[in-house]
Amino acid sequence: MLSCALPHTAVLALQCTARNTHDGQRVNLFRALPSASPSPVAGEPSTLRLQLQYDHIDVEAMHSALEPCEAPSPQTRCPPTLGRNWTSLRWDQLRASHAQQVHVYLLSADGVDFYHLHGAPSRLAAAGVEVEVTLRQSGPHLLVVSWAVDAPELGICTAEGVMHAHSEGGGLFPVLMGQWSFEALPPRRTATPHAEREVSRRLPPLHSVACPHRAVADEAHAAEGVWRYDGPYKLCDGDDAACGEGCVRVSLTWRNIEARTPPSDGSLPYLLPFAGDPSARFPAGECLAVELQLTQADGGAPVDDLAPYLGAAAHVFIAPLVERGTAAEPWLSFTPPDEGGRMPMSGHAHAYPGVVEWYNEKHVLRWRTRPWPDGEEMVLCEDERFDGQVPPRSLPPTFGPRLYGMVRLHPSAGWRIFFNFRRADRLYAAAFDWMAEPTPPPSPGPPVRPPPLPPSPGA
Repeated sequence: MLSCALPHTAVLALQCTARNTHDGQRVNLFRALPSASPSPVAGEPSTLRLQLQYDHIDVEAMHSALEPCEAPSPQTRCPPTLGRNWTSLRWDQLRASHAQQVHVYLLSADGVDFYHLHGAPSRLAAAGVEVEVTLRQSGPHLLVVSWAVDAPELGICTAEGVMHAHSEGGGLFPVLMGQWSFEALPPRRTATPHAEREVSRRLPPLHSVACPHRAVADEAHAAEGVWRYDGPYKLCDGDDAACGEGCVRVSLTWRNIEARTPPSDGSLPYLLPFAGDPSARFPAGECLAVELQLTQADGGAPVDDLAPYLGAAAHVFIAPLVERGTAAEPWLSFTPPDEGGRMPMSGHAHAYPGVVEWYNEKHVLRWRTRPWPDGEEMVLCEDERFDGQVPPRSLPPTFGPRLYGMVRLHPSAGWRIFFNFRRADRLYAAAFDWMAEPTPPPSPGPPVRPPPLPPSPGA
């Protein structure tokens, strides 16, 4: 059965079928591709260019092909199967998601240099996106792009399991992602690029120290928290003295808000701690409620002057990691593509002020649900109050010291998680390394013992 997210106001002539419903997995009607451009050089301003595309569907041709066709004989042919018709999105077809049409995340091969940038219309093509950056390191980099469109305007429906938002006017906005890796050339004036391998080892999973970076405000969109910092975020390895003044210590706790098998006592299986050491392994494939506590690194005072950053309390970037090097000198890198060019998909989420809340006395969480393949329900793992509507709910001008977000880890060796937030004119990125493993199935209870036999006569 096809479960689709439809706009609140019906779009005329849009019929949702398996052919025109984007689910991001079996039917992927959106993609991002790198455009031909000179390779970036470390230490020099560079322009990265890319194309955002959708599969343009001929509605009349699609409707004529809805009925199944079985040729009665070799001489009778069925209508040809509809092919792909990839079309580049124009800038005016992109919709702002968290105050920007295009978010671009970059991560260096050693996992040290993290960038959160924003795209602009291409100056070379009618349809295309470009982003300006000065990379600090040479070598492989991971690029992840996130964007949104009004899918019904393109003749596309969206499966309920895809992160999306609704507008009061009937729009439906799926949040889309694409990724690939690229190579940055060595600096022309130095023999070797500067690489901080000493901090590319595994970071603590529950504690981080974030350093301030001066940002530039977009005065026209100050209410949405549009600030820009185009350089790499410095990662501190827990040494407060090395981080300098103004650093923030971030402590993290998490709870599993999803379980496949309800407990035997009938209570709902939400907000349960994972069975095991949370600092060692996180459950893959399940929605996790992550709560952050922020304090001053140099005194421990609560940080209560956080401010909105791009429509959220924090932006969350999740990159796949793999351990490399030797046993004596291990180091981390983002997971490289396999021979087919495939790699674990990165993630993009958001955090908001406060803590995870309940909806009512029945402990029904405020998140949309979608069915598991076997018919059970699962949490969509996003806060519908903020990420489910356009325009989103506004944030207070200041808040803190607690934030919460929801993330889902896909199976992989590990993940580096960045929480990107703002205080006044400073931007920060707290980083954690999480090792993930599939949640083991619940162990069966003790065997049911038969009732004792009645005593035999004469015993």
